[in-house]
Amino acid sequence: MSERLKRGTTILLAALVAGLLAACQPLPYANDVRIPTVVALENGSPERAAMNVRVHDAVMRTVERNFYDRTFNGVDFSAEVASRRDATVRQPDERGFYDALNETLDLLDDGHTGATRPSVNLANSQRVLETAPTFGMFQAVVSDASSGEKRYFVTRVQKGSPADEAGVQPGWRIVTMDGEPWDKPWEDGRPFAGLTFVIGFEDAEGRTYDIPLESRLMPREVGMAERRPDGVLV
Repeated sequence: MSERLKRGTTILLAALVAGLLAACQPLPYANDVRIPTVVALENGSPERAAMNVRVHDAVMRTVERNFYDRTFNGVDFSAEVASRRDATVRQPDERGFYDALNETLDLLDDGHTGATRPSVNLANSQRVLETAPTFGMFQAVVSDASSGEKRYFVTRVQKGSPADEAGVQPGWRIVTMDGEPWDKPWEDGRPFAGLTFVIGFEDAEGRTYDIPLESRLMPREVGMAERRPDGVLV
């Protein structure tokens, strides 16, 4: 097994531990929405102390059992965990606890191993749901009634998007991407932020344009439509 795969396995197992913990009633989550709501625990409270113990021990067990390097990069990890445990779990608030937890994990000198505060994880999850990689152009798919050929046209350009900055106009036909025929059943291009593709367009007068567009994280918008052979736009 490659080191990259082993590291990925460690991360996956840590995520599974977090998921199992979230299913336990005493943990600070309300499991009634897509993203669990973080419930605040009073700083210095017995509930905060109990949570620190449970999270600390679960994280360290997972790392000790599954870390890809069984020498722990030359660190006597079990001894370090034991010597630091009391000071870590006595931290009165979430930030202090996770800072102390990560100080122990940092001894492994592995950038893939760490613990994220629930409040930070919640914010990151919300950003993932609220943004998407996009060129910022929305399309209608028009199907020819006789041949069934599909043609893709720009219906709207998202303000401030790569397409907007490049001057892409509604009504242009989307013809190619990196020289290959455009046949994308989604509104904005490849789902990889940070990559640039050359998109070929044709305007109503038949003029063509090859425009480099970078896929960028933008606020999610809905803008996909398709005209069926019977003329109905759906």
